[in-house]
Amino acid sequence: MDRFIKYTFAVIGIILGLLLLWVWRQPLLSAAGVLVGGMTVAFLSYPLTALLERRIKRGIAAALTVLIVILAITGLLVVVVPVFARQIRDLIDRMPSYLSAMWTFLRSLDDWLTELGLGAPMDSLALDPARMSAVIGGFVARIPGMAGSMTSVIARIFLVPVVAVYLLRDRQAIFERLQLLLPASKRPMAIRAGKAARRVLATYVRGQITVSLITGTLTAIALAFVGLDGYLVLGAGMAVFNLIPVFGPFLGAVPALIVAAASMRLSTVLITAACIFGVQQFESAFVTPRVIGQGSGLHPVAIIMALLVGGGVGGVMGMLFAVPVVLIVRAAWRAANDEHFSVATPPPRKPHEPSRRKGG
Repeated sequence: MDRFIKYTFAVIGIILGLLLLWVWRQPLLSAAGVLVGGMTVAFLSYPLTALLERRIKRGIAAALTVLIVILAITGLLVVVVPVFARQIRDLIDRMPSYLSAMWTFLRSLDDWLTELGLGAPMDSLALDPARMSAVIGGFVARIPGMAGSMTSVIARIFLVPVVAVYLLRDRQAIFERLQLLLPASKRPMAIRAGKAARRVLATYVRGQITVSLITGTLTAIALAFVGLDGYLVLGAGMAVFNLIPVFGPFLGAVPALIVAAASMRLSTVLITAACIFGVQQFESAFVTPRVIGQGSGLHPVAIIMALLVGGGVGGVMGMLFAVPVVLIVRAAWRAANDEHFSVATPPPRKPHEPSRRKGG
């Protein structure tokens, strides 16, 4: 009877907790966003902090690291934002001509498919310029209403570096307190899993960001030589989408091809496609092997399945986090179930020590 009462109260407590989470979901999501942002900044800034800690105190090193990151980002924004804003404004001003050119192309494709006896796909999609203009007009009308929410977003952005400083400064104490939450018998396994997950995540995230920045920069330079409008914006879009394995390059190429198609010249479209393809091949053959080695080690089918699940759960953001989550789970599972698992790099062999090969 006592056990039944305990289980009943436990179930009631869980239900009440879930209800409170649902009622307070908006402020909790805002707080979670600040925490995740701070953890991301701290995670990416850790190598510099560890380097500075060799000469100065940990708290000063953490604050100085975040300050350096903020100054670097600010300097980059001061240089890039004016050009970036001008290109965005030009793209918005020319949006009607882009839509008109895209509509003309789709209509030509529709007529060609109709002549082949494949029906009229455009009619089945029920697309027309009036509806497209209404959708775009509705979006533009909602822009002033976004100002209030932007104020809250900016406030949260300013809190991110503050959280990052505290996480970098107190990381050892936080780690020790988290260990105390676990039973003593499970702590070695949890420590192995945590270290393995951290190492895999650090290698993957820093490598992917580096590769994406290089790919986006090369794409912007190539599109600038082609003469496309908004080449800087299109290159930045390619850098962001390139963070998504497999599907990312295709998604990043779509805006550039739309802008190229607006020129109504087939040669421009073909040259743009060739430039994007060339940059992707260069990245696959030379950049990725040198930055992140042989990649994640996941089978392509596993990556595709993870992306599909992530996209279904969280859209583009879900696709961004899908592969890192799978890598973390795999590394943690392997380390937790292998008592002899080591996250340290094995010591190099001595010059006279022969290598051990199977069958030798």
